[in-house]
Amino acid sequence: MSQNYTPIDNLIEEYKKERAKAKQYSPFSSKESEPAPTILDKVGEVSKIPERKERIQKSESRKNNVSIRPENIKVSKDLQKIGVQPVKTGKFTYAQDIKLPISDDDVLKGLNKPITSSWRWLSTLSIYILRLAHLSLKKIHGKVRRVMTN
Repeated sequence: MSQNYTPIDNLIEEYKKERAKAKQYSPFSSKESEPAPTILDKVGEVSKIPERKERIQKSESRKNNVSIRPENIKVSKDLQKIGVQPVKTGKFTYAQDIKLPISDDDVLKGLNKPITSSWRWLSTLSIYILRLAHLSLKKIHGKVRRVMTN
């Protein structure tokens, strides 16, 4: 009978040896076994995490480079004559007034319409606009409310 296959015995032996090594360095092995070798161990370089004191010193040096600016910008007299006024508040408001093409109730009703309906597409667009502003709609006690999302 003629041989009609390629022998793969040598590949099977190599595979068994690799599996034995992998079991030896398995992360789920017992506590007495050695840790699995990493690429850094093979190269011989192990990166060290900077100690807390070094990190604090770096952050303190960054504080020296930061300057605090006043919240109200001084506008020269010439610009004030033209009509330029300084902005009074420097704080950002997190509450956004998002205008939608339809009411919030209609948005939730439109999501239940057939996909070929224009109401469905308009309500899906409204949900997309709200998600860009990190808002979502929830029905609470029969009323639709806008809720902040992460």
